[in-house]
Amino acid sequence: MPPRKHPTIWKARPHTIAKIAILEDYLKKWFAVMGQTVRKPLVYIDGFAGPGRYTNHPTGSPIAALRAAQGSRGACGSRWIAQDTHCVFIEYERDVFDHLVEHLAPFNGQSGLHIHPFHDSFEDGLLAGAQREPLILADGIPRFAFIDPFGPTKASFARVRQLLASPLAEVLVNLDADGIGRILKAGDWSRHESLLTVIFGDESWRDELTATDDFRGLCRQVLALYRKKLLAIPRVEFVWSFEMAKKTDSIDYFLVFASRHPEGMRKMKESMKRIGQGDEYRFCDAAVGQEHIDLFSDADMDRASDQMREYFRGKHVAYRDLDLFALKETSYLNPKKMAMRLEKRGLIHVVAKDGVKRRPNGFKEEEIKVVRFDP
Repeated sequence: MPPRKHPTIWKARPHTIAKIAILEDYLKKWFAVMGQTVRKPLVYIDGFAGPGRYTNHPTGSPIAALRAAQGSRGACGSRWIAQDTHCVFIEYERDVFDHLVEHLAPFNGQSGLHIHPFHDSFEDGLLAGAQREPLILADGIPRFAFIDPFGPTKASFARVRQLLASPLAEVLVNLDADGIGRILKAGDWSRHESLLTVIFGDESWRDELTATDDFRGLCRQVLALYRKKLLAIPRVEFVWSFEMAKKTDSIDYFLVFASRHPEGMRKMKESMKRIGQGDEYRFCDAAVGQEHIDLFSDADMDRASDQMREYFRGKHVAYRDLDLFALKETSYLNPKKMAMRLEKRGLIHVVAKDGVKRRPNGFKEEEIKVVRFDP
């Protein structure tokens, strides 16, 4: 392992605090939904847990997760039908791990909550955890994994694929696009071939990544390839990303979310949008405190509407098809405003369900039988 870059606890940059806020906001929803819909144990995995807090911020990802888990359970009350919650925290550095364990102590012994700390690497700790508690990697168990390493090389795509094998699994990955781009540019000096093959799970990077002079463009190539690899995992249909940067003209990493479920995608986009600056799916340290322009402008809506029209040109589709398109391909959470614009322009024709009088200028799923797109 390379030498550690931080002391036992360190100062969190603004983007780190924003990352934790996205995680906690989403986990509150995830635990609440799962707790009220499945009669199974729930599993949360923090693959690079850290010390539990920072010198300038009291909440690291483990505390945020535990707070979300217990807060959601308490808020649900008698509506909670899931079994116990198991939280797995993996940390490699000994002093950081010891500090983490101290901060986990107040949560020990709480009803319905089991804490599993492991002093190990992410890869080995996950396997050790599954040996001790098989349900951690069991198929069919609701599982959310937060994979947030220092550096680009400590989480293999093979392990990400394994975590997503269960029908009820989701992951949020810190994809260090900057670090991956630097490995590619360093070439043989960095052992780039073996490292990139582990990061992406195969040698597809050879054709997809180019050592371009446009480094931001290279970072976006990294994201595009990683997204492609996630979507190639059986039944993983929903992937979304959030850009993190220290400076306005750079990209440091992307938070990449992957799921099989549209509602998971919708809720994660809500959480990311809430933290993004100016409603963008982006956070930049240098822009903290600045006034931001709203991403979701009329021009952006027009572009998304035109994109929808081209995608469905000449087809007759159900509302669900439009909804999935909006979730997967646009910045929006649903298709309503895009479809309403197209209807006003006379480019689509909406057929109401039998016996339903559709409201003027409305676009409700329960009222719509089919949407016809002009050729």
